[in-house]
Amino acid sequence: MHESSYHEPINALHNNLDQTLATAQEEISRYTAIQPLIDAKVENINLQLEANYRARLQQVQRGVQHRLKYHLERENTKRRYQQHHMIEWVIDNVVKSITPAQEKENITQCISELKRLSSSPRTLR
Repeated sequence: MHESSYHEPINALHNNLDQTLATAQEEISRYTAIQPLIDAKVENINLQLEANYRARLQQVQRGVQHRLKYHLERENTKRRYQQHHMIEWVIDNVVKSITPAQEKENITQCISELKRLSSSPRTLR
């Protein structure tokens, strides 16, 4: 009996160590099985981040394009207004610069030109 009581704690210790090794091996195999899953999740997160980045980049591009179109249209409208104003100013000043004598002379010249054209023979082509 003396010998079995001596081997019993050693055998229990061996069994406990074997069980601990088996558990450790199990945990190692779980870790190796989980690692690809973790890598896949990290890749998925990276893809989501890239998709969000691209969406924001596209949104910024559309905003900048909209602002550029606005400024272009604003400049075109300003240019058209300035041209129209310049034309009106030139016409008004030309009309103001015509004296009554110039107007009478111009009308007389036009009437004489019309008379000359009406008296000339017409040629058919």
